[in-house]
Amino acid sequence: MHGIRGVPPGRAGRLWLRRRLEVATRSREQLDRTLHLIELERHRLLALEEAHGDDWHRACAEGATWLARAAVLTGRDGIRTATPPASLTAEVGWATTAGVVHPLEVTVARAGAPQATLLASSALAPARDAYERALAAGAALAGVQAGLRSLERQASATRRRLRGLDKRWIPRLRQSLRELEAALEQGEREDRGRLRGSAGTAFGP
Repeated sequence: MHGIRGVPPGRAGRLWLRRRLEVATRSREQLDRTLHLIELERHRLLALEEAHGDDWHRACAEGATWLARAAVLTGRDGIRTATPPASLTAEVGWATTAGVVHPLEVTVARAGAPQATLLASSALAPARDAYERALAAGAALAGVQAGLRSLERQASATRRRLRGLDKRWIPRLRQSLRELEAALEQGEREDRGRLRGSAGTAFGP
C-alpha cells in the first residue's frame, strides 16, 4: 500500500492506519504550533537586532567624531596615553523558545574599578564613552544575531518535517486507509451476496 509496511490485514489494518493517521495529525499540529512560537520570537529578535544595530552605528559615528577632534587637539600620542589597559567581561543571557535554547542578550562590563586616567583633551572623554556604548551595543547585537541563527535553523528543520507530513506521510496514510476500507466494503458486499445465495439455495423450491 504505497510503500507503507507492516499494515495488518483486514479490520486490524484499518485500526492500525487510523491510529497512525491520528498520531501524524497531532504531530503536524504540534509542529505547526512550534513553528508559530519560533516565528513570534524571531520577529521580536529582528526588532531588537534593528534597535541594537542603530545604537551601534550611532555610537560608532559619535565616537569617531570625538576621536577625530581629539586627534586634532592632542595627536596620536595623546590618544594612546589616554587609553589604559582595560579588562572587560561579557555575560550571555539565554532563553528557551519552543525547546530551542538560544542566546538572548550579551552584556559587557568592566572588570574591577575603572582606572583614573589623565585626559590630554576634553574630547577624549565623550569619545571613550561613545565607544563603550558602541561596544555594549555591538555585543548585544551579536547575541541577538546568534539567537536568530539558532531559531532560523530550528524553523527550517520544523518546516522540513511539516512538508514531510503534508506531502508524503499523511497523504499515504489516507490513501492506504481509503483503499483498505474500499477493499473491506467490497469483501462485505461479496460476503452478503454469498449469504443470500446460500439462503436461497437452502430454502428454495
